[in-house]
Amino acid sequence: PPGDRTNCVNSRPLMKNTLLFFLLIAGLCSQPVLARISPGSWRGALQLNDSTDLPFLFEVRFEKDVPLITIHNGKEDILISEITQKGDSISWKIPVVMAEFHCLIKNKQELEGFWINYEIEGVKRIRFTATLGKQNRFVIPKTTLPQKNIAGNWKVIFKSANKDSIPAQGIFSQEGSVLSGTFQTERGDYRYMEGYVSGNRFRLMGFDGSHAFVFAGTVSDNEKIKGEFWFGAHNYLTWRAEKNATYKLTDPQRITFMIDTTDRVYFSFYNSEGQSVSLSDERYMGKVVIIQLMGSWCPICIDESKTLKAFYTQYNAKGLEIVALDYEKMRNPVKARENAKRFKTQLDLPYEVLITGRGNYGSAHANFPQLNNVTAFPTTLYLDKTGKVRNIYTGFSGPATGAKYVSALSASASKRARAATAWTPSPVVGDSRSRASNGAASRAAS
Repeated sequence: PPGDRTNCVNSRPLMKNTLLFFLLIAGLCSQPVLARISPGSWRGALQLNDSTDLPFLFEVRFEKDVPLITIHNGKEDILISEITQKGDSISWKIPVVMAEFHCLIKNKQELEGFWINYEIEGVKRIRFTATLGKQNRFVIPKTTLPQKNIAGNWKVIFKSANKDSIPAQGIFSQEGSVLSGTFQTERGDYRYMEGYVSGNRFRLMGFDGSHAFVFAGTVSDNEKIKGEFWFGAHNYLTWRAEKNATYKLTDPQRITFMIDTTDRVYFSFYNSEGQSVSLSDERYMGKVVIIQLMGSWCPICIDESKTLKAFYTQYNAKGLEIVALDYEKMRNPVKARENAKRFKTQLDLPYEVLITGRGNYGSAHANFPQLNNVTAFPTTLYLDKTGKVRNIYTGFSGPATGAKYVSALSASASKRARAATAWTPSPVVGDSRSRASNGAASRAAS
């Protein structure tokens, strides 16, 4: 996910949480159907810590006796169809990413259990409860009207546990007490979030099934914010912001670059079917190639992959190829292959998704030592028909960024269309990717 979240405080789950988890697993192994989740509107809540809950709304419906669940996260809806119910226990898997819910059904109108993210190291289970019935997502004090309007563009600095500063851009909209928006970092955005303003304080929350975010802030009279940020299980950062209509982050095309512009990149990895795929393969020879460094656990990578899929469909016949290099957080190689296959299948990607190293920037940089660094997933390389790297784009502005997303899509569309149709070099003897392969192959495979 965006931002540096590696240096944070974790605490062990309570013993009663562990006991409940094993009761849930035992329930899923039982056979008779004792209860069925009730259709209708539900309000769920994740307990991030003893004092911070993340509420969200979801709908349950049945189609031909098959349950479907839709999680509402701001302006996006997440449809869940992988649902298993046995006895009075129910579990459902979040699409694409490796996260799921395990719950007990209580009186058909209550759920109690855990949200589990298998990609997060350390504490993975967060306590979850839900109640049936139409309800508001947020409980906003009616006696405290908003004293501030924080709509607009904000310069944001996050402070990690090791005191590193992480620059970001706050993009907020406000109508009365209702607040919406997102944070954009140089690695990507935090996707859709919504919340409320009460007095000079506000909360902004997001839950996309893969990540759980709660932001809180106090706005001063001189349009500055002092804030807190909870994410996942017991993780915490502080942040500050000041309103700045012209503030922009570093140009994503200037963060990662080739150390030597005449050098060539190379890769050779296996796909989820165990087949070796290399940049020197015939399907990539003489083609414009887009190489996406990504992770199946990364929602921003999902957003970018959807746009890459559309451009592949449009320009593949004109000489464009795309390949995704998947950096998984799962140490188990079997699980890593399963994640890569699930990512490709559920997004219906028409190009290769290859399994590479561990899901960290160091692994990606080790595979591509020709780059000055790798600081984000996704990082996307654009190669012309000779194999020369023409452009490198760090991160991605997803649909929650609004105008930035439209602008990024427009620029990317133009860039990729130009790549697929205009980069036609003079004939050369052999292909530079083959000539570069001997020296780079061992580095890429390490």
